[in-house]
Amino acid sequence: LGKQGEGIWVQRPYWHLSNFTIRFQGGGVNGNGIGVRLGAGSQSTRGSGCVLDSLRIYGTGTHAVYGADAGQPSYCDTVLVRNCTLDGRGIDAWPYSTCKNGNCEVCGIFAPGSSWGVFNNEVTGFFDGIDLDDFTGGGGSFVSTDSTGGSDAEIAYNNVHNVADDGSELDGSAGINRRYFGNTFRDGNFGLSFAPLTLGPNWIYVNTLTRNDQGGLKLGSITTLGSGRALLYNNTIVGTPGSFYAPMYHIANGFRRLRSRNNLFVTSGTGGYIMRDLDTVSDQSGRSSNDFNFDIPDTTSTAPRLWTWNTL
Repeated sequence: LGKQGEGIWVQRPYWHLSNFTIRFQGGGVNGNGIGVRLGAGSQSTRGSGCVLDSLRIYGTGTHAVYGADAGQPSYCDTVLVRNCTLDGRGIDAWPYSTCKNGNCEVCGIFAPGSSWGVFNNEVTGFFDGIDLDDFTGGGGSFVSTDSTGGSDAEIAYNNVHNVADDGSELDGSAGINRRYFGNTFRDGNFGLSFAPLTLGPNWIYVNTLTRNDQGGLKLGSITTLGSGRALLYNNTIVGTPGSFYAPMYHIANGFRRLRSRNNLFVTSGTGGYIMRDLDTVSDQSGRSSNDFNFDIPDTTSTAPRLWTWNTL
């Protein structure tokens, strides 16, 4: 498609799009160049109920699939994205500072509404992979007041690799009853970012996070509040050999109500930490609500400790 705008812009509910290719389309300026855009203006929900099946989207100007309209705090719900190949512009190879908070901070799938199903997709070459936060995506500025944003979603059997930042970003979302299972997140900056979650619960189980530059899980900004929590079961998180990597990386401002069971944490490199905590001044209340039991930590590093806490 030799055009600067969107490849396909769906402004009505319940469309079924399947088995076609969009290649090298869009200018990538001021949000233009989305492969498949769902919703329009203040009526962003008009793209609800759509199915995107077996699409191939390569080299779009910005996002490949975008379930909202920039600047409008309303989103498409009950969207199914399955069996798609989404390949960006090789942004994973660009300098991080070049893309952050700019037109290049884009993702393969932006799914901020409720009840999304994202199954069996390959996502590569974007800044982020699959985002379920309640920002506009790509340097967005508003936060939805709708607590259902990013909730009741299932993200399963996806292969997300070679992204510049997060394999999947959950930042700022309520994340009520959201499930991640059977996914692979590799060769990014972080595998999953919880900075923060505000309600929960989030179920993260049987995923593989490997070869991410800084960490498997990015924690911080009070990972969960209220009665919600994040629950990690039976995941495998493996570090990048030779890097300063930690399967769990706390960036700032505290985290709480994180439960970990039966996970395999493997690290190596300079630090050799399972948990790397750099925060010395944040609110420490609620730390006792974190619960790590029956996990398997392992390291090939000769560092004197597996865990750091307040940089100690």
